[in-house]
Amino acid sequence: MAQACLSTRLVPSCSSARHSAARVLVCIRYDGRMLGTDGLDRQGHSEVDRLGLSQPLGVYFPLGDEAPEFPRSVLDSLRQPLETGRITLHRSAGQVTYPAKFQLVMASNPCLCGLNTGSGAYCTCTVAQRRNYLARLSGPLLDRIDLQVQVERPQSAALALGEPGESSAEVAQRVAQARAVQADRLAPFGLSLNAEAPMSVLSKELRLPSGDLRALNAALDRAQLSLRGYVRVLRIAWTISDLCLKDHPEAEDIDAAMALRQSTGTRR
Repeated sequence: MAQACLSTRLVPSCSSARHSAARVLVCIRYDGRMLGTDGLDRQGHSEVDRLGLSQPLGVYFPLGDEAPEFPRSVLDSLRQPLETGRITLHRSAGQVTYPAKFQLVMASNPCLCGLNTGSGAYCTCTVAQRRNYLARLSGPLLDRIDLQVQVERPQSAALALGEPGESSAEVAQRVAQARAVQADRLAPFGLSLNAEAPMSVLSKELRLPSGDLRALNAALDRAQLSLRGYVRVLRIAWTISDLCLKDHPEAEDIDAAMALRQSTGTRR
């Protein structure tokens, strides 16, 4: 099966200064072949159709570490494909649209020096530097990030315990089981994953008891969540429920989904 990848190519290209580019070029690759570049590639569009890839694919897109080091314009260019699962290139010769459904994974230091953790006593950054550094991750972009988790600096006591976690095989089995449950539940709507469930389905056929939604509704009314964030919290809650082998999310699952989205202190 052909593999697809939406990637950003920074110009000028330099491995030692990969964040210094002024602009980003978006390209689509299928089986290692470049289909879309900074020009309008009609041949690539035909190739997508020939391979039967006109529908969005589940694509993993690792942006990498130190996301705020990318120019804000580069990061914000990901907003459209994150929302629609497609990317459209506009050129003087016309426009072309490619499937670009992917999972975005970003990581960021807490500040420029990377020491603003815990009490922040060793951080050498000014308040303005910290604010400007994280401000490169715009609100509209973060609103499209389902899970926002703050990772604390490890302590020596935790390392000494050495408690083993789940193996990758065990986690993969739980995920596969949860995805199968989702596929069965969403099949009547022509969907297969919770991430695809629209508000129309979540608020009708999959509507949860009002009592369980109380905290989520309050967060929306207090502008701590956008409507997009509201929908994404519900999707996460359903996924948590599936992983726990429940029939539907309960209040504690919604609370956990909200915590996973807001643990960085950015409430959207």
